[in-house]
Amino acid sequence: MDLIPFIARRIAMQLRRLRATGHSLTVDVGDVYYQLASYDANQLLVEVSSNQFLPHGAGLDGIAQKALAAAGFTAPEEDWSNWHIKLEDPTSSEMIDAAIALTAALLEVYRVPLPDLLNGLLDEFARSHPDYRIDPAWVETLVGDRAYS
Repeated sequence: MDLIPFIARRIAMQLRRLRATGHSLTVDVGDVYYQLASYDANQLLVEVSSNQFLPHGAGLDGIAQKALAAAGFTAPEEDWSNWHIKLEDPTSSEMIDAAIALTAALLEVYRVPLPDLLNGLLDEFARSHPDYRIDPAWVETLVGDRAYS
């Protein structure tokens, strides 16, 4: 299974689930986090950590910041402290594009290990679906030797 499309689809599902709810979620993946939020009716926000929230010495250099901007993220501003993509009444395709941009940013710019990103998604899924049982054997097929707990 190619995990990158799986991860992007899962993030797009998170966006669809949040749409028009006024709620948000945060997913921690190591030293980095991303946030998805619904605000002002059908508007959605995709955020990823800025240097302000990264550990000392782990900040993004100019090349990494240019890569985020090229992927469609807006740089942190006085009123918005993280890198972000604002979606105004987005189509399904626009939500998928934002999810792909976020997945690429986490893996390529922030260098989040794939198992850490997958585990962050699974943790969020378990929190948001407390009655749904995730089969540890299935997770093992996705992340290899790394145990999910």
